[in-house]
Amino acid sequence: MTDMLEKFCDHHGWTGAPEDLMVRLCADLLYEGEFGVPVDVRALASFRGALVEEADQPYAGLLTWDGARLVITVCASDSPERRRFTVCHEVCHTFLPGFREAPRTRLDRDVERFDHREPEEYLCDLGASELLLPRETFSGILPRSFGLDDVLRLASHFRASIEAAAIRCAALSIEPVAVLILEGTESHSLYVRRAATTLLPSIAAGAPVPGDVPLSRVLLEGEVSYRGRTGLILGTHSVQARSLPYARSGRRVERVLALLRPLPQE
Repeated sequence: MTDMLEKFCDHHGWTGAPEDLMVRLCADLLYEGEFGVPVDVRALASFRGALVEEADQPYAGLLTWDGARLVITVCASDSPERRRFTVCHEVCHTFLPGFREAPRTRLDRDVERFDHREPEEYLCDLGASELLLPRETFSGILPRSFGLDDVLRLASHFRASIEAAAIRCAALSIEPVAVLILEGTESHSLYVRRAATTLLPSIAAGAPVPGDVPLSRVLLEGEVSYRGRTGLILGTHSVQARSLPYARSGRRVERVLALLRPLPQE
């Protein structure tokens, strides 16, 4: 455990895992504020003494102390769903030592994709999911064997990004599943930008999709559904994938959402 994580746990008198502490703090905040879904993120921030503002800036979120109050500034050009996640991410920074008692400037150039190598940002991403997609409520309406349509429906219901909802589905699944966010290149090939697995081997970010599997045709066909290989994980799987392009800085990004489930060994 890093020094920062130890200080975080000590600050709250917690003897367990820091991830469990962040989940607990977020649940307590939602309970104290009696928040329903979709969560009012501005009201959520106000419970932590923070005001939310928007500005043209090259980073997703900025948490500052102006001498009298905390201010969360989010990127005005980001999508509404991404701004909501950013607010929740910055709110989670206020649980860490130094932000409530002695606030300081905090700049996050990106959110929604930190990993364990950046423990503070990873914890705040984890907490943002807990706030925006409350565990108990989300689990209560997540189908046991969810599909692509369920991911899109949940994203809309919670006013969250498709990617945040998809990763949350994987995290709370009780069945083996892999959720992949793929992205197309200029040559129309695909690679893994993000992946989340439950009860399956991990899939590395950056892994290319082989050109000889049906999954590689999703950009041409718009959607594929088949039983077979993916080239990304050993064995055969039930595969659902759909092209869901979006705009990033005025440029079209070829994004694909894919769900993999293992098939029984014959």
